[in-house]
Parts: sequence; structure tokens; C-alpha cells
Amino acid sequence: MVRIQGLAVLALAACGGGGGLSFEEVTLLPRTQSYVLGFEPDGAPLFGQADPVRLLRYDGAEWAAHAVARPFIVAGFSSDRDGTPLVVHRVDPGFATEVWRLEPGGAAVQLGSSVPDRASQVMQNVSGTRFLFGGGATWVLRSGSTAWEPYPITLRDPSRAPDGRIYAISSGAVLRIEDDDSTVLRSSCEQTLTSCSGTQFQVDLAGRLYLRAGANLHIFDPASGLIEEVVLPDLAVSHVAVTESRVLVAATSDGTELALYAWVPGRVALATVHIPPDLPSVGIGFHFVIDPAGTVYGAQSNWLGRLVELR
Repeated sequence: MVRIQGLAVLALAACGGGGGLSFEEVTLLPRTQSYVLGFEPDGAPLFGQADPVRLLRYDGAEWAAHAVARPFIVAGFSSDRDGTPLVVHRVDPGFATEVWRLEPGGAAVQLGSSVPDRASQVMQNVSGTRFLFGGGATWVLRSGSTAWEPYPITLRDPSRAPDGRIYAISSGAVLRIEDDDSTVLRSSCEQTLTSCSGTQFQVDLAGRLYLRAGANLHIFDPASGLIEEVVLPDLAVSHVAVTESRVLVAATSDGTELALYAWVPGRVALATVHIPPDLPSVGIGFHFVIDPAGTVYGAQSNWLGRLVELR
């Protein structure tokens, strides 16, 4: 590890090794060009699609129509802090958004009124307030309220840390949403030496920020101001996930061959994650999805797998 002007560069060889981790196939996804994935409290995967309009649930054997009879144009999934799924529904013709909670037994309850904005992400803060991240504004539905109201500042590219805290980008800075729904500055994007790329913005339990910087990954510690740059020779970082116990990175070579790596937060000791033979080899589009219990899934094309320990 070489430190250059406060930047710790970790050149990690893209080689094999007994990482002790692999993805096992859970199921094949319905073939389509665009979809979103979510989960029910019991870990059952949910599949949402806008065209054609459908909401499916995987029962362990096959995909079937969800018990909720209402047709949803699913723009995104999330979950309340108790694990109950939330559906972000794009109201046709797509210039308004509704948020629905999928209750046990097949009931669906709308949360607040519709919002005149195109949104795809909703998250519940520790206060109980739900934040809806729209294309032009941020909206909040406070506990006991029946209407969404504009938030004082616009937040984008939200990320939930393993402790449940919500972080987001605003005006070139990374902010954390506090218990009282206010925000506190964690870092400027300039400090992280990145543009705060939303697709690679993750946070660990210690508050370290993980952001893609070109082909590499920057890990910024707001407490010390130190940046670690993870460099994978001949590979470009394409997706990152952070749980309580692991950092997971997907990387590709020229957007084709896929490589997966893992390490313990705060200790970058690279371990290769085994790629099963049934996983499509083309790396473009591979992404991680984490269920409310913290289980990590990987999705690629029409393939869905679960991260497991190799024995």
C-alpha cells in the first residue's frame, strides 16, 4: 500500500484464490429488457415490470402473479424499516408517482397522495418519515400525515447504510439524514476525489463512503480525511454493495468478462468470489441486491443468485 498525497493506493491483483464465497442460482428471471427486484419479509423475491405491467412473486418453485390484484407500473421497490415491501408506482402516462405498501394477505395500502414527479426510490428514516426521491425534488411523508410535502433541499442517489441510516447527494456533497429528518454534511464530493457517482455510492457501518472513481473505487473516511483507492489491474469497477460484514465489488474487463471480489470493511484484503458456471459470462448489467435481512443477491440478465459460503 503506497500513500501518495494522502491517497492510499491499494493495487489488488485480479487473480484467483479461495475466497470462500460464491453465488448459487436461486431462479431464472422472466426474460425482459427492464425490470426491478424487491423482497418480502420472508425473503421471497419480487419482480416488477412496467411494460408489460406485472408484479410477480417467487414462491420457491416458480414466478406467479402477486396476491395484490391491483396492476402496478413498478418503477422501484423498497421496504419499510419493519421489512414490509413498498412499491413505487408510476401513474400512467408517467408524470406522477404513488407509493404503496404491500400488506400481508395481498392487501395494498397507498401511502399519502400522488406526487407530481417521476420517482423510483423511497426510503423510511428512523423517525418513521418516508423520503421519496424524485426527478426534480425530494418529498417526505411524515408519520401520521396523509400527504407528501416538498423537502427543503433536493436529494439524489440515496444509499442506506447497514445501520439503516440514509445518505444522499445534494449540491456536490454527501449528506446523512438525521433522526429528526434534518441533514448533516459528511463530505464534499471534491474531498472524495470523485463526482459522487450515484450508482457506486455506498456507506459502511463506520461511515466510510465508497464511490467509483473512473475504473477504480475510492473509500473515503470522513473522520480521518484519508482516501483509499482500490485498483483492479485490467478491470473496471461496475457495481458495489456494502453489508455489515462485507464489501462486494463487481468488475469487468472491457464490459465483458465478469469478476467478483469481497473483503471485510476497514480491511481491504481481497478475496475472489467464485462465479458459478450457470451465471451468464457477460459482465454488463450484473448488480447486487440486498434483502431486508441483509442477504446479498446477484442479478445478471435473467439470472438471480444468492451469495453463500463455500464449504
